[in-house]
Amino acid sequence: MKDKKETIRRWAYLRQTSIEIATPIYDMANGDYYTMHRIWQNPTDTEQQQILAQAWELANSSIQTLYWRWNNTFEKTTTTTTTGNNNATK
Repeated sequence: MKDKKETIRRWAYLRQTSIEIATPIYDMANGDYYTMHRIWQNPTDTEQQQILAQAWELANSSIQTLYWRWNNTFEKTTTTTTTGNNNATK
């Protein structure tokens, strides 16, 4: 079995999602791929809030944007809260 970091890296790459977001999804799903996909595809509001809070804690301070799919970005704000831009285009 692959190590956790490599599994998350590949999973995130295939879904065009930031590793900082993929890691809390993996942890929330206890590594279960079906649950990971469900959370990634259609998270509850609570799941999304928890994932984003953890993702920003994991993110390097120089990172300003996290991706949940290539067209769903979350920008770093000056406060501890984050905002989702669900209509972002690239």
